[in-house]
Amino acid sequence: MPLWGGRGFKFGVTRDYVMALKVIFSDSSQGYFERGKYFANKNGEIVFDTSEGKKRVTLPKYCLPVVKNAAGYYNRLGTDLIDVLIGSEGTLCVIVEAVLKLNFKEVFGGIIFFDNFNRLYEFVCKIKSISKMAKCGNIKNMINAMSLEYFDKNALSIIKSDYPIIPENTVGGIMFERDIYESNPDILMEKWIEVINDSDVDLEKVWFASDLIQQEKLRIFRRRIPERINEIVRKNNVPKVATDFAVPENELLTIIDFCNKKFERIGIFNLTFGHIGENHLHTNILASNEKEYEQCMHICSDVAQKIVDIGGTWNRKT
Repeated sequence: MPLWGGRGFKFGVTRDYVMALKVIFSDSSQGYFERGKYFANKNGEIVFDTSEGKKRVTLPKYCLPVVKNAAGYYNRLGTDLIDVLIGSEGTLCVIVEAVLKLNFKEVFGGIIFFDNFNRLYEFVCKIKSISKMAKCGNIKNMINAMSLEYFDKNALSIIKSDYPIIPENTVGGIMFERDIYESNPDILMEKWIEVINDSDVDLEKVWFASDLIQQEKLRIFRRRIPERINEIVRKNNVPKVATDFAVPENELLTIIDFCNKKFERIGIFNLTFGHIGENHLHTNILASNEKEYEQCMHICSDVAQKIVDIGGTWNRKT
């Protein structure tokens, strides 16, 4: 299963790897449910057995967005009981055990630092397109990204002192990972270098991680950004205002541009990073006082409305 959300670009969401659940209900009854046993009928009802007899769950009638989503009860047509219980946050039951399917993959990856946002976005689109072709054709020794992570200029700026490798004129970075199970790592590296060169990126601005030590450093780099955000929040003693959103593929540039213009207008430090491979990003506005915090809350509402209007989904984090 993915080590962090970005690997869902290739492997899908975590729920796909949950094979069975042991749960306890509020009346102390218990159940052990394997995937593929209980499904919702045409009326959205699931009837299942527990230690104290049969229970029934009736799914809500709302329509879930087609984008990556973790809000509300899962209610797709004919959904599996396990998928309803996952993400129910204790409102239906308490999950005490889970059986998971694990994928162990040897990987390599890297971070590419761009000095032009258009080239960054074009590179992401190119990698997405190539990866989709590889998945459809089950082609080995071909670019098939496992994750694509995005960091904007401000996200990189807050860790610049930790990572002087970040070039001064960087407008954004893309972290990529590729599993090399049953593939030739040398051939794969050559193909990535070829695509990077075609994107007019100086290889001196690429940090490759081709062994376990470098891969761990890559993961530490990724985690350092939210750690640094929390340090700034504690120093300012003002809650952060953040949105965690996903939008349709054709609306990604729309929402990035919308957020940039909104944030620029208020002039409060902000940063965006996240799983660009799945059009799933995290925006953070870091107020330094209560007045700025109120401004951030208004901006957050505007961003949320825009996301919903273009068919996306979001939640606010503090």
